[in-house]
Amino acid sequence: MQQECAETLSHAIRAHSSTLNSEEAEKLGEAIQTLALHPAGIKGRLRAAALPLAAVNPMVLPMGIRRQFKQLVREMTSKSKTLRAKELGALSATLYRMHESTAVRIATRLYSIEGEFASRLRDGRR
Repeated sequence: MQQECAETLSHAIRAHSSTLNSEEAEKLGEAIQTLALHPAGIKGRLRAAALPLAAVNPMVLPMGIRRQFKQLVREMTSKSKTLRAKELGALSATLYRMHESTAVRIATRLYSIEGEFASRLRDGRR
């Protein structure tokens, strides 16, 4: 009986983790789609992509991807370590002063992060 309870709990935790990861993958995918399809220049695309990125919970990302994501967020805003809606003003101020080449580099890294995360989910890796 105890074994069955432990297995059931383990399965529930894995299912919950998988759901969270799928939700984060959707948010990252939405940010990538915004980068690809938004009509503005690269800085405007990053600004628009920041809305779905603000909803990403980095704590449910795998450790290596989490570090990359947090570094990317630090680069996108100089006044905060997070990217929540109330802090998007810091993002706008940072993007205003940012060189186009830096914005392209950040967008490219975001694309890589999303691709690695999606690949891990497809392969069942954490």
